[in-house]
Amino acid sequence: MSVETVSLVADLHTVRCGGCKVAVEDPMAVSCSVCGSTFGNVTSIHVGLAARLNVQRDGIVSAAGEGEEMVAVPRSVLAELAAALAEVDGADKLAAAAGVLAESSPTVSAEKVADEAVKAGASAREVGSLA
Repeated sequence: MSVETVSLVADLHTVRCGGCKVAVEDPMAVSCSVCGSTFGNVTSIHVGLAARLNVQRDGIVSAAGEGEEMVAVPRSVLAELAAALAEVDGADKLAAAAGVLAESSPTVSAEKVADEAVKAGASAREVGSLA
């Protein structure tokens, strides 16, 4: 499976993947969860919207550092982490943080993700949103 770079296409109501045209929930996403394409820049007929989103995305990508992968952490995990760190003192904080993250981390196999992407693509083709 080759990974291509596509644009995010934004209008006033939605942001879509430029590759498979599926709506993207987070305009700061790095890649499409359906087709796996990496997002380059944002394009839009609304020039101000595209410019604003590109500036926001550039700030996040540069903050992540070159070559680092960005990950999303649910707020509930951050809340559990903060609570665990508040309960302990000293060097035990690192162990508490690691324990909370290990317990809260979802495990998803690459095979499951690929299967879901294939199913989503097939469903999209059935309803005519993919050529």
